[in-house]
Amino acid sequence: MGPRKELTKEEISAITSLNIGGKGSKEIASITGVALCSVGQKKCRDTGGIILSPSQKKRTWRPHVTSSRTLKILKHQVDNDPCISAKLLIEKNLSILQDISVHAIQKHLLDNLKFKY
Repeated sequence: MGPRKELTKEEISAITSLNIGGKGSKEIASITGVALCSVGQKKCRDTGGIILSPSQKKRTWRPHVTSSRTLKILKHQVDNDPCISAKLLIEKNLSILQDISVHAIQKHLLDNLKFKY
């Protein structure tokens, strides 16, 4: 493949004016006869890069399985009975912990509550 074609000043001004007018990238590409990628790159350069609002940003972590309220309840039960197992905790609190695995409960007991068997 050869080097890409440079956009002329007329094409750049047409892309900018259509973009300000609220046209989409596909519409701008079909009107101006410029490749869709070139239109996207020009729009990106005009805005200074992609700027996402906090609600649009992708999470980089997994959502927490247990809430702080659930951890508080687990802490109280472990403090009352230090020899209690994770399986027994799930059986006692089935309404809160029904969707959480035994392994996840054990991990939270070790990591968050600093509880060791």
